[in-house]
Amino acid sequence: MAQIFTSCTCSKGIALYAVRRIYADLTSDLRRFRSSVRRSRSPQYIVFFQKREPVVHRLHDKQTELLKDFLACFVKPEALSAASDVTSIDLTDPDNIHMESMFTISSAANTLMKKQPKEVKKSIRLKMREAFVKCGTYLQEKMPVNNKVLKICSVLDPIMRNTTQARQLLGQIPSRTNLVQNDQDTVDRFHREVNKYTYDVSPSSASEDAPVDVWWGGVSQDRFPLLCAAAKALLSCFHGPIIIGQKRTTALSHFTKTGTPRAVSLARMRGETEAHDEINEKPADGLKHKNA
Repeated sequence: MAQIFTSCTCSKGIALYAVRRIYADLTSDLRRFRSSVRRSRSPQYIVFFQKREPVVHRLHDKQTELLKDFLACFVKPEALSAASDVTSIDLTDPDNIHMESMFTISSAANTLMKKQPKEVKKSIRLKMREAFVKCGTYLQEKMPVNNKVLKICSVLDPIMRNTTQARQLLGQIPSRTNLVQNDQDTVDRFHREVNKYTYDVSPSSASEDAPVDVWWGGVSQDRFPLLCAAAKALLSCFHGPIIIGQKRTTALSHFTKTGTPRAVSLARMRGETEAHDEINEKPADGLKHKNA
């Protein structure tokens, strides 16, 4: 991406310092954003998942929100709101993209841009447009916003229970995971449990505004044994270390540099993180054993 801007040339005595400042300001947000997605270094994004309670059911929505926040810097609101799938927006279509003067860039870059001659501003804006489009296209291709398992996790939220989307996605658990035994009787029982769960007035002893693990802990295992076991297994998926006290920065560094279980284990041994409590429920009849 840096190569896109470096082709801009100085003219009419523009100070090299000013050009470098414009280049740095225009590209810094793009570099940080792409780096945050590739290395999980966006502070608000990653810290949201460093909690004691499970929040894996929010991962799909947060990823979509993160991508939309970036695209909104240069994509027209009409294109964003009309798209049912954010990855389907054609960023090469000029009708979907703002004029370069309406792109959201840093205040410092915008101030410096206004001081430059017209032909220099035009050259930089054209390169800026190319950079935004290339970065947006890259993120559309790489971010797993259409991942089926993450979509399934999203409907584990109690507020999604009485929806067609919940019935459809929960019904895909046997085919998308190995959490339900692959025999017809067990799969049929699972689908009946899903149907009952989505229309039942009170499937859980917990309220719908309770944390998701409390909600599923209160769902009747007598009435929904297969669905309960599958939901708890999905909610136990690792989504980030818990940051403790003053050692937050160190722990965040351990996690974001590698993002591996080994790094988390090292941080835990140093007292910097806590692991999620494991769900020690025995698998229901018809549930396969699977490492979370």
